[in-house]
Amino acid sequence: SATEVRQYEVARQSFRKVLQANPTDPVAIEAMGNISFSFRRWDEAIQYGQKMLDMKVGKRANYIIGKSYY
Repeated sequence: SATEVRQYEVARQSFRKVLQANPTDPVAIEAMGNISFSFRRWDEAIQYGQKMLDMKVGKRANYIIGKSYY
């Protein structure tokens, strides 16, 4: 729904601000990976999924990366 999309966009903007202040914040990186994947922003999802793997954050990194490529 439009409300859900708006809420995701607000969350996305908030997590981007967190990452500007702290580029290695694990919660924000995982959230951005999940949000990017949900919005089908594949390149961004892969980027954050790789960061999740590198930092050993979250449990969906491989799923996000794999599904984003295909």
